[in-house]
Amino acid sequence: MEFRPARDTIPSMSKTVIQAELPPDLVTRARDFALHQARRWDLNEVLVEALQDFLRQHPLVEAADPETDERRQRVLDALAAQTADCGRSGWDGHGADPVTPETYRQACRLIEHLPAGFPMPSVGAEPDGHLTLEWYRAPSRVLSLSVGPGGELSYAALLGDSSRRTGSELFEHEVPADLLQLIQQIGTVA
Repeated sequence: MEFRPARDTIPSMSKTVIQAELPPDLVTRARDFALHQARRWDLNEVLVEALQDFLRQHPLVEAADPETDERRQRVLDALAAQTADCGRSGWDGHGADPVTPETYRQACRLIEHLPAGFPMPSVGAEPDGHLTLEWYRAPSRVLSLSVGPGGELSYAALLGDSSRRTGSELFEHEVPADLLQLIQQIGTVA
């Protein structure tokens, strides 16, 4: 998960932390600006001001939701336990591939990128070494999502007695919109 400081933490951040979190070219330009002004500014003051201004215009931090955070942590713990249980070849007694650390990282990233308030899945593993995330509401309202080591996502969904959806997506920087929509459809009463 990427670093996203809360607005009220900016003034207390050290110069080193602020400079480490900003792109090097921005720090260089801010340093040059501070040095070439008639009034000598502290580089850290310039960076703090610029960061505060940016955060006012582009809110980065969602309001904390303790209930979502707790449910999310339970899923992350379940992923860790599932990976530990299935991290060796033949974990199922029938030659299953191991769940790799990269598959585990991809599944954790996906869970961390689910928006606050979204339902959280149950966790499982597949013989091909992929992790499974499943959202279940009823036998006819379920989404099963397979997560692979390269961010490959394959899914199958039942959305009522006659509606079915299958597909595949690549998870890169955010959860694909189609999957978010399916998760919401599973979580709502028909």
